[in-house]
Amino acid sequence: MSTQAHSLAAAALATAIMLGALSGCGKTETPAALLAEAKQFQQKGDHVSALIQLKNAVAQNPSDPEARLTLGETYNKLGDAVSAEKEVRKAMELGMAPQRTLPELLLAQLLQGQFQKVIDATADNAYTADVKVVSQRGAAFYQLGKRAEAAEAFERALKLDPGYPVALMGLANIAMANEDKAGAARYVELAVTKNPKDIQSWLFKGDFERAQGNPAAALAAYDQVLALDPNSASGHLQKAYLFIAERRYDEAAVSLAAAKKNAPKNLMVSYASAMLAFTQGKHAAALDSLQQVLRVAPDHMPSVLLAGAVQFTLKSLPQAEQHLKKYHEAHPESDYARKLLASTRIAAGDPKGAIAVLAPVVGASQDAQLLAIAGKAYTDHREFGKATELLERASALDPKKAQLRTALGLSKLEQGEEARALSELELASTLDQTTSHAGTTLAMTALRLNQFDKALAALAPLEARTPGDPMIQNLKGLALLGKKDLAAARAAFEKALALHPDFFPAVDNLARMDMQAKNLDATRQRYEAFVAKYPNNVEALTALGAMAVAQRRLAEAGTLLERANAVDPAAVGPAIVLAGHYVRMGAADKALILMRKLLVANPDNPAVLDQLGQLQVATGDNGSAMETFTKLTVAAPQSAEAHFRLGSAHAAMNNLPSASASLKRALVLQPDYLDAQLALASAHLRQQQFNDALGVARAMQKQHPKLPVGYVAEADVLLVQNKPGAAIPLYDKAFSLGNNAELLIKLYEALRIGGKAKEADARVQQWRAAHPDDVKVPGYLGEQYISNKKYQLAITEFEAILKKSPGYPSALNNLAVAYELAGDARALPTAELAFKALPGSAAVMDTLGWLLVQKGDLARGLPLLRDASARLPGVPEIRLHLAKALIQAKEKEAARKELEVLLEKHKQFPQLEEARGLLKQL
Repeated sequence: MSTQAHSLAAAALATAIMLGALSGCGKTETPAALLAEAKQFQQKGDHVSALIQLKNAVAQNPSDPEARLTLGETYNKLGDAVSAEKEVRKAMELGMAPQRTLPELLLAQLLQGQFQKVIDATADNAYTADVKVVSQRGAAFYQLGKRAEAAEAFERALKLDPGYPVALMGLANIAMANEDKAGAARYVELAVTKNPKDIQSWLFKGDFERAQGNPAAALAAYDQVLALDPNSASGHLQKAYLFIAERRYDEAAVSLAAAKKNAPKNLMVSYASAMLAFTQGKHAAALDSLQQVLRVAPDHMPSVLLAGAVQFTLKSLPQAEQHLKKYHEAHPESDYARKLLASTRIAAGDPKGAIAVLAPVVGASQDAQLLAIAGKAYTDHREFGKATELLERASALDPKKAQLRTALGLSKLEQGEEARALSELELASTLDQTTSHAGTTLAMTALRLNQFDKALAALAPLEARTPGDPMIQNLKGLALLGKKDLAAARAAFEKALALHPDFFPAVDNLARMDMQAKNLDATRQRYEAFVAKYPNNVEALTALGAMAVAQRRLAEAGTLLERANAVDPAAVGPAIVLAGHYVRMGAADKALILMRKLLVANPDNPAVLDQLGQLQVATGDNGSAMETFTKLTVAAPQSAEAHFRLGSAHAAMNNLPSASASLKRALVLQPDYLDAQLALASAHLRQQQFNDALGVARAMQKQHPKLPVGYVAEADVLLVQNKPGAAIPLYDKAFSLGNNAELLIKLYEALRIGGKAKEADARVQQWRAAHPDDVKVPGYLGEQYISNKKYQLAITEFEAILKKSPGYPSALNNLAVAYELAGDARALPTAELAFKALPGSAAVMDTLGWLLVQKGDLARGLPLLRDASARLPGVPEIRLHLAKALIQAKEKEAARKELEVLLEKHKQFPQLEEARGLLKQL
């Protein structure tokens, strides 16, 4: 808590102490005797015992206004302002004069931060002669930032009582706010000189001395408080604050325990407990204490600020934003809050929001840390020139700060200034003689730039300084690997493992070396040995699972990846790998369930949102995908890929203007983003905006002259414009650059459209002769033959594929379809083989299910078609098969619903008229 906040709380409490006039007599059980005994306890400073007696008195006589008011006073002294207000208001209802009740009510409201209520309650002139009320009005004005009105009120109070401590402390606060330290010191000394036995004056003096960097003088003042009243919760509390600041945590805990004993419901004790826990790194405990304060006093700004800091540390960024924004709006002068709010927004992927909060002060700021945070925000916003300017200013203010040099170096790297980047990182490494951060950043940057000798030079002093650090050895191994010194690299990785046998990155690098040496058995054995020793290592399980996928050991891969996910269900990387495996196995529904669970644990994670959205697209649920990708652009507003995904989802929903807008945003963020350029060219093409589409295609050619994509994009436009003659040379150029099956297929199609069927067939035959193991071109030709009702030719193609790749699922499925259309009895057994090879594939389920239904086996066929339609709800042919099967099963109402959904969602598909006819029949 700031000195000003402490001082104002002290000033408010002082008003209660001024109410004096306590007396008592012998002990008895009558309400009057209990009240008298309570006042005796108060005189001794034992407010807890006084509280007990007052509660007994009120229990016996609930209508005693004096007991109610005294109970309210006691609650205020113990810091329980909510209970104090309740009791004072009851005293008022029972007829207690306002001159008695108002000061205590105002004190309770001050302690709850209800400053405007205090001003409103004292707006008339009825209490201008009451020094307590006038001073409380001044305190409320001060807390609302109205210094002139506050000063006027305090001066008026001093005219009524020249030594009144609350007014003197209020004027000291104003002098401090006006940077008049000498004036503040005079008022502080006047307060303790004129009121040597006033606890609040000594508390205020302690706070003042602490703010001036005089901890010994502050401690002496707090000790004077406790000499006057050993049970003073405030005295113990302020000593705790001082000890926390000096990292004397054990002494702070002792002082806090004493404060809590004397004032168990004092909110400031809970706040101080939170501060102690936070400084000790006990963030959950800190948050628990702060919630106790904020439940009762949601506008206690020091607690709001500390809650923001705790939530930021816990990475609960939305909650941190909420608290810090509230504090920043109330106290825009606080650079600490401003910096923390900006850092929160950066961490949440909102650098634009961080820039907005820093912009009002960054121009004239001389705060190196603030400038560094601004530099980070501009870096993340991809404004590298501005980022570099700010980081250079920060480094000039604090030239020996290694972190600033590191940030500046990384900013230069993003600008492509590699030499300057390395220079700054080298300087950072030289300055940082206590940690490895700057040196490892330099080494990793040098590795990224393939400057392996520089990386080794950066690592040498780190290795000498921290010989037991496996990460240093791992980086050293990577640098040696880059230099092709395989033996030395292997030795470095093995040393990392000798230092820490559970350091998986070194195992992974050794396994990759084995893999590059084509020793796959050694790779597998290395991973398996590590997993045997550390069976719950998620990275190792995932790596071994990924290797099993690559080697087509799919069942084993699934087991391993599911084990990794079971160990840490919230881990993003392993879950995404598992989802990819499910998709490859044709179980997109399982992948969707997995991603939805992962999203619950990681609601704002861009990678999770991206994967979920892609799965929704793959299963035909484009509406949900659009929702997901919209959330992705909120979670990662500066991600070009996020806007590309959203644009693609809009395009799938035929929202082409929206698609174009999102894709253009992606290209603003990353002008050479090929996928976004291709998608934008396609969106223009679908809207018949041919010149715009050609402009995008030619921009790609200019940016990437050695890549085929730009030429393909231009050729696609020309083909739609029925200009195959102009398109063919562009496809040919693209094929010469890319030389792959997909490009050959495009060229083949253009040649046939352009009337050059013989040349098209010749090009295909050349390809097949040069690539006898290729399955993509034969698969494409087989599908074309099916479309053209040349079923025997299709059968020949798919059978040839299966001779090269037995058990190839898509070829088996397509062959079953071709057999069915050709009236070949082998259709059903072939579909059974496809289902055995890929049991989770909706396409395979549809083929087998439909064949079974046609054979009259509804018991097996109908469930398969239901499952296929559930997995791929966006494929009209599957839904039509299901509807026809339901009709055959005499489930007419269910069939009607399927056909209605089909015709509502799909306005164009080959079997449209058939579907309409079936619906009319029902």
